[in-house]
Amino acid sequence: MNAIRALVTCAAVLCLSSSVASPARAQAGDPYRPILSDFHTRSPSRDRSEINAIQFGETLTGGANFTYLDGLDDVSSAGAFIRPDLGTEDEFVIGTSFVDNAGESQFELQTRYTLASSLGLATGYFRSGASGQSDLFFARVNYEVPFMGGKVSLSPVGQRNLNRDYDLGAYAVYTNADLLVGGGFDGEEVRGTVNYAFPTKLGALRPAGEVLYVDNSVGEIDGAEIMLAAGTLGFSGGYLAQGFSMGRVAGPTAVYQVNPVSFTSPAWNRFYDVWEYGDFVSVEALSVQAGDGRTTRYSAVVYPAQLLPENQGIAERVYLGFRHTENDIDNDTDAPVAGYFGPLFGKFSGSVSFAYDFQDEQGELILGLVLVH
Repeated sequence: MNAIRALVTCAAVLCLSSSVASPARAQAGDPYRPILSDFHTRSPSRDRSEINAIQFGETLTGGANFTYLDGLDDVSSAGAFIRPDLGTEDEFVIGTSFVDNAGESQFELQTRYTLASSLGLATGYFRSGASGQSDLFFARVNYEVPFMGGKVSLSPVGQRNLNRDYDLGAYAVYTNADLLVGGGFDGEEVRGTVNYAFPTKLGALRPAGEVLYVDNSVGEIDGAEIMLAAGTLGFSGGYLAQGFSMGRVAGPTAVYQVNPVSFTSPAWNRFYDVWEYGDFVSVEALSVQAGDGRTTRYSAVVYPAQLLPENQGIAERVYLGFRHTENDIDNDTDAPVAGYFGPLFGKFSGSVSFAYDFQDEQGELILGLVLVH
């Protein structure tokens, strides 16, 4: 019953965002200015299902996530970032989110105002929901300066942690047309990223990749250590674009509307699937350490028809791949992957993927649907 209720809830979020941001209303002056609506469901095992719906837009980005766990408490989350049109070059962003996990409700509120001169101020409040833990506050200054053909974003941060002590930190990010590199520390986590895309195509190929490191095990809020390396031979934007990467590298106090990262977790957001990184060949290595256990997943997919010299039509959107997972606690697993990712009809595109682990005799099904407004 919980899984059915979650499916209905997330479908309603997607339908609402699609109707609010329908093409008929996406005219000049439309206050919603939608970009795309994304619905994604993943069933990695018999006792776990994840349902996610997100609306991306210039003014509104928001969504909801529900994770069904057989025999355990379900986890739900929702959030939104709003960036109203001020009619000037200034920018104002306000964001909020919550996570409900085993009866503990986490809540946060963030806001940022940036002047046309690139000087900005961000503040935020976070309530962990855990018994005996104090609320958390932060204040952050953002400033951008030209540097070596690109720009540097400098962001000192002051944060009151759960023990009511004050931590100081800073983030620094350098970007130019092709490269992003940066990171920092804010008292609760260490974060670093390198992102690069070839400026021009090499024949039909345009390689791009990113390495992301996040250590959220430091500080008073114990979290996971995450390492992600992703790359593709056919970059065309999306997850590996600098706009999304900037949201990841600048930390949870950055208040970036394009790619929400929060104190609680990116639970209402989602990781991309490896076949979404780009065309031809895409690869991913994701390692997550939570507590004493580490899980590392290696994935690779290839679009065979795209490697042929002539256009193969719809067959070019069919991919094949393989996934290897290492776990400190469980046995290692291997699974072939096959699916389709591309246009469906009208402004809709989608994906369907199936992987099967022969050792555990267990399959994984992933379905995705995207409406581009």
